[in-house]
Amino acid sequence: MIPKFRAYFHRYERMIYNIGVMNENTILVDFNGDGNLETIFLTNDITLMKSIDLKDKYGKEIYEGDIFTDEGSFENACCDYGNIEFDKEDYTYYISWTIEGVLEPITACCDYGNIRQ
Repeated sequence: MIPKFRAYFHRYERMIYNIGVMNENTILVDFNGDGNLETIFLTNDITLMKSIDLKDKYGKEIYEGDIFTDEGSFENACCDYGNIEFDKEDYTYYISWTIEGVLEPITACCDYGNIRQ
């Protein structure tokens, strides 16, 4: 399986999908969708995100760094927000919920809506 990536360009406030990764410092980007690839060096202004090959409850693909909402689940009346994070020790992804402080297995992501696309 070939990994899929996307990149968020903070300067332009734009998400670009189907990024080609050349190495840890360089990506290939098709900004206009015309097949013309540009070589871009990664900076602090670009956030690179890898697909985790799962979908949320609306069928949208999930990437590292995505933000989920539980819409008032867990016994809390207010909405909580969770980030998709990677645990290098356990070599797995999980949802880290902000308010509740709960770490939930990534398999639960199909129960929630992804608000960062």
